[in-house]
Amino acid sequence: AKSLGLDEGKVLAYEADRCNIILNRKKTKDSLRDVIECCDIIIHEADIWYEVPQSSYNHMGIAFFHLNQVEKARKAFLAGLHLSKRMVNENRKEYNIHIHSDAYNNLGVLEQTVGNNVPAVTAYRSALELNKDNIQAKSNLQQLTLEPENPTI
Repeated sequence: AKSLGLDEGKVLAYEADRCNIILNRKKTKDSLRDVIECCDIIIHEADIWYEVPQSSYNHMGIAFFHLNQVEKARKAFLAGLHLSKRMVNENRKEYNIHIHSDAYNNLGVLEQTVGNNVPAVTAYRSALELNKDNIQAKSNLQQLTLEPENPTI
């Protein structure tokens, strides 16, 4: 990007958007692997801590989750949450509370899916503490008591 005179941040943001678009379409093994590869590049190319790697960890976790690679998904969600906490501690303006809340929701879905309901409740509550309007986290927390095997990422 730099050699072409392009703004690296904008290029990485474009790539993150592309990953999001792929995730919102039909999830095939190939498309999910493309998301993981794209996010991995973004995470390792970003030389500053800001929103793009934060969302990329979340996208990567979702892709791993849909590939049934639970531990890799958990690690990706936790890495994104760690980055979010670091951004808060550094008072970074690029911090995005909605991505942070979504990552907690996604971690809750993962934990609930593998039968870890107590950590799932904790994750959903953390999502709602950050963003009380997180509809998915609200729904997942409510459904946990009714249908613990049907959360939504």
